[in-house]
Amino acid sequence: MPQSAHQLQIALDSSSITTSKLNNTIDLLPSSRCEAVLEQQLQQFLQERELLKAQVAEVTECLKKAQLERDAYAQQLKTERARWQQEMLKMAGEVRADPSAPTLDRSLDLSGHL
Repeated sequence: MPQSAHQLQIALDSSSITTSKLNNTIDLLPSSRCEAVLEQQLQQFLQERELLKAQVAEVTECLKKAQLERDAYAQQLKTERARWQQEMLKMAGEVRADPSAPTLDRSLDLSGHL
């Protein structure tokens, strides 16, 4: 999981901490004001949580897309490599089949040139 997705997941998991903070606020305020504050904080918390969930989903989708692109590129490289190997084998076979092609022995034979 990428770092940003991991951080978003941690933020989602910390919702229990935020909930306990909301519960502690109840004891500090008069009941009518407390309800209004709690309702506002709860709505804000729920909105933030939904935003975080959407961000986690988006990051996860981007990761899947990147993995698919990487896999497709790796397959393309394997195909290219196999094609070039075939081409090299074909060319090597053609060189061996050509009697006029220089060989290592003929190319090192300098006796006729001295």
